[in-house]
Amino acid sequence: MMFTCSIFSTAHAQGVPGWVSYSEEVPFTDTSFDSNAGIVNVVAQGVPNDGTDAACPLMNLLSQYITQYGPAYSGQDKIIFFPNGTYTLSDPNCIPIVKNYGVGGPPAYGMVLLGESQSGVVLRLAPASPIVPVNFTGDTAAASGTVSNVSSTAGLYFGQFVYGSGIRPGTTIASVGSGTITLSQHAAATGTHVSLSTLTPVIMTQSAGTDGLEGFHNIIENLTIDVSVGGNYGATALAYLGNNVGAVRNVTIIGPSGSSALGTGIDMTLPKVGPALIENVKITGFKKGIDVANLEAGVTLEHISFINQYSGALFNADNLVTANQIDVNSVYPSSVAVTNSTSSGYVILNNSLFDQTQAGLISDANGAISFSNTRFVAAQSNLGGSSGIVNGKLVGSTWTPGSGLMFAPTDDTPVPPYDPQAQWQGASGASAWWLNIDGTITGTPTDALSHINAALACHGTNVTMYLPHGIYYISAPITIPPYVDRIVGMDSTIRILPGSNANFPAGAPIFDVVSNSSGSCPYSNTLVIERLGFDGSPAGSPFGIFAVRADAPTLGYFPRTVVMRDVGAGGIYRLSQARNAGLMYLENTAGSAMTVAGPQPVEARQYNSEGSMNGGPRITNTGAPLWVLGLKTEGPLNIINSLSTTTFAINEVLGGYFITGSGSSVTIPSTTCVGASATIGTSSATPAAFIMATGSTLEASFVEEVYGGAAALPTHSYPYYTVGAGGSYPCQPGSGNATSPYPSIQRSPNSYEAGEDGFVITNIKAIP
Repeated sequence: MMFTCSIFSTAHAQGVPGWVSYSEEVPFTDTSFDSNAGIVNVVAQGVPNDGTDAACPLMNLLSQYITQYGPAYSGQDKIIFFPNGTYTLSDPNCIPIVKNYGVGGPPAYGMVLLGESQSGVVLRLAPASPIVPVNFTGDTAAASGTVSNVSSTAGLYFGQFVYGSGIRPGTTIASVGSGTITLSQHAAATGTHVSLSTLTPVIMTQSAGTDGLEGFHNIIENLTIDVSVGGNYGATALAYLGNNVGAVRNVTIIGPSGSSALGTGIDMTLPKVGPALIENVKITGFKKGIDVANLEAGVTLEHISFINQYSGALFNADNLVTANQIDVNSVYPSSVAVTNSTSSGYVILNNSLFDQTQAGLISDANGAISFSNTRFVAAQSNLGGSSGIVNGKLVGSTWTPGSGLMFAPTDDTPVPPYDPQAQWQGASGASAWWLNIDGTITGTPTDALSHINAALACHGTNVTMYLPHGIYYISAPITIPPYVDRIVGMDSTIRILPGSNANFPAGAPIFDVVSNSSGSCPYSNTLVIERLGFDGSPAGSPFGIFAVRADAPTLGYFPRTVVMRDVGAGGIYRLSQARNAGLMYLENTAGSAMTVAGPQPVEARQYNSEGSMNGGPRITNTGAPLWVLGLKTEGPLNIINSLSTTTFAINEVLGGYFITGSGSSVTIPSTTCVGASATIGTSSATPAAFIMATGSTLEASFVEEVYGGAAALPTHSYPYYTVGAGGSYPCQPGSGNATSPYPSIQRSPNSYEAGEDGFVITNIKAIP
């Protein structure tokens, strides 16, 4: 089996802004060892990597995905694997590379592209037929997706981005007719003979819904996209839309340089992008490095290198962008490093480096940009004339200096190299290959507990246990022994077998990670769990069950570090860290709540929490140093609850995107705040977003998104953000309250997102 390489280790990357070079560890070169593992090898399926056109064969393979490999429920998608080689993309009829939609089917999420290595897999545009901008004119009509009287449709085709007066950000061509084109979104204004132009993405991911929000499980990993040769001045490397569990990881993007380059490295203007993680990416050339737009739901960037963009590295309009350890450098004097172009936008820059030697690198249009521990080589007049390390916030032209973060770890998610193939042990016992669209399977669920336990057996070495792609039901919790160093789900799902609820009392896990004797096998200090879904819904979503529980070590044993990557949890809680258990790292995870107890730190990157969770808080922290980079929620539940008065919690949230609910779950616009021990509102009171006991601390920067427009703000917003226990301090009004003490920026509905509003909270601190 071919599989992914390891990403950078903590030792390699501590505190290093920008993309991190690392050595690939690829132990498998032959997928035949397990044909059911869940990987579709593109070369084995007829996609060439010998210089002939790969675009159309690859598009045909992706278009067969649903019929050939089954309807993929969210998170059930098989991995499209690229062995090392150069894949030449030359036929414009098959560009952009997109799953299903480009050949007449409905748009589909779950585009999982995985390369054997970042440098060894190259998707390259051919120079013989360069992609250039297409300029034309046409008549637009407000609230219509049709452009009529098009001057020429030559060179126009599906998937191209369209730009011009009255065209909303992220608008693409849905179809081309005779003298007309149909757009993916309605125009914002009516016009005659409007000048329009196009840019063409090479790879595009999608949402199943036309309005976004259903771009689930789109993951692009371990490859290079090269559009730099042959005058591809109108090419954008990647048009990326991802939601909930979505990532672009370990990718190199190379484009043309100079004033002729008009494309973008990663375009994230498709509605509605986020939450999603962009990690360990290097972008060279293009007009823009990364372009983000639309009002929801936030993107998280970490270890990004921007090199020689002509106009600028990072652009944001209306959305939330949270960045940690980015590096920006360009030889072009015209290049503005970061542009926040609207009053609704918020950009957070942490532990980053701006190497350019000119002034004017930061531009903000009355939105907000926050800085912490970020270094500028050249002094920036709008940042207080500062060079060197900068801390503070910029709102329009107003600069307010600040201090460093309360809790700012500089380590990365520790992901060790993969074990050799001989140490991989596959489980059997899957009840189905995939879930049906309604969440059921075809056939009767069978118990896979004994099969999975057999794959966890000790054979004298460390063990990687993998689950061949499928749906697995278990009747009792599974103990993960300390010699198991990795569990690879192959995008499978583990579900609680109906009728087994008695074996899962409150507090029980699906995976119980222990730190005790490893017998004759070597002890592993780190366990990585990746590409796996956990589901309690077949058993009625029993209350208080966890996907993963990390136990405290037995006396004399080292507490194990647990890493969760690309993991979803539905109908159960996500993680329980027992007191004195090891470090916890969560990266690109989605689902419900977690409980952490410390004293070892917990770090989360791109943490998405949804669902009612029986009214409980999103995160219960009774004593851990907690650092979250990118936290998105839906619904008006308490977000972090730290009520212990004996083991004090530290809570640092960089880049929260909190969507307060509507309808029956709206918060109450009352001057009364519920007690600090409560997380559910009443008919006359509301819970605070954060509840801190005496001795616990909080620092948070976030967007509060509200549906319904400005008139609904008092009803739909949290009237309170923080409350202290034991009378340590009273409820602190939030921005939805007229007496709010916190600096905020009201988000105004714009022409393409009517009905949304909210606030930008640049920083709150609560130290009871």
